[in-house]
Amino acid sequence: MEYQLKILGKSPTISTRVRVVAECICGSIKTYQKGNITSGNTTSCGCKPGDNNLRHGMSKTATYKSWQSMIVRCTRPENHNWHRYGGRGITVCERWKIFENFYADMGERPEGKQLDRSDNNKGYSADNCRWVTQKENCNNRGNSIKLEIGFFPVSTPQLAELSLTDRRVMYRRWHKYKNVWDCLFPPN
Repeated sequence: MEYQLKILGKSPTISTRVRVVAECICGSIKTYQKGNITSGNTTSCGCKPGDNNLRHGMSKTATYKSWQSMIVRCTRPENHNWHRYGGRGITVCERWKIFENFYADMGERPEGKQLDRSDNNKGYSADNCRWVTQKENCNNRGNSIKLEIGFFPVSTPQLAELSLTDRRVMYRRWHKYKNVWDCLFPPN
């Protein structure tokens, strides 16, 4: 079997599996599991055409982490948020199951933004997702109660902010009074 990786020595990385430092024929030096090289599962650093070891080089970026979190909470019942996503039928469109497609549609995650679904009852897809601030995301949560002051729609977190009240206090007031006026000015 012809390897494109040349093992240079043992890696100082602590691991339960034997790790080695290897040089690819392109000159890249990285740490790998020795068994993956000797078995032929890993034959290059990802530079070889058709090699799936390195597809996009973005696995450490905020964009990739957002994508990965989306996939996990919608597809893995053991995830602590499964009941709020995959467990209630929220899915990821087929196209977005591949990171490169997600990235092509959404672009780089802007600093300070989070992935949000415009309609919380629909799945993740290009026509239902956007990058928003944490505050905007909180206002769009499924448990965020939508209220109206006159004809002006507001969520309970927005109402809490307007009245300089903690949002948890506002939730308790809403569940107690079910009236915007009493939430803002609770009767004694």
